[in-house]
Amino acid sequence: MNDPLASKTYNQQMAMMEAQKAQQAQQGDANRRTHGNEQEEKQLEDVLWEAEQIRTGNLHLVINKQMENYEAKLGKNSPRSLLEKARSFVEAMVSAVKDAAPTKEVYDARINVCIECPAFEIAIKNPKQIGHCKACGCGKNPMSALSVKAGIAKSSCPKKLWDVDLTIDPAAVALPIASPPAS
Repeated sequence: MNDPLASKTYNQQMAMMEAQKAQQAQQGDANRRTHGNEQEEKQLEDVLWEAEQIRTGNLHLVINKQMENYEAKLGKNSPRSLLEKARSFVEAMVSAVKDAAPTKEVYDARINVCIECPAFEIAIKNPKQIGHCKACGCGKNPMSALSVKAGIAKSSCPKKLWDVDLTIDPAAVALPIASPPAS
């Protein structure tokens, strides 16, 4: 009996398969090199753009672009990043100091939206806080209580459910005009 592994046809087929594998490996290396160069060029362009934006004082554009890239990688159902939480907190705190509080109607509408939301967690130990949002990731500290958060004009819902009109009533923030001094 002849050994099939020793046959000339088998050896030719094996040699052909090895040659095809080697050719595919070379093509794969070339594709990786080309793709790698394109990625490196794109990264270099991004770094140069960021440097130019920072040089011209447009740091906010760089941060927004980085946030978009970060969000694109994570997807919509991922938790908010620490940077998003920090940005939201700083904006809210500046608004708490600088802006007038929202109207009672806006405040009530926000609270009602929160109470209906599945991320709402009632504050059992301190009912004055109303509750907390499990989606925002701020925990249960007094500053993140819904009674506080809903009362800040530029505070926002992490689930984007607060689409309530935030126009401020000018009469609510108007300063009284002093009468002229008596002569």
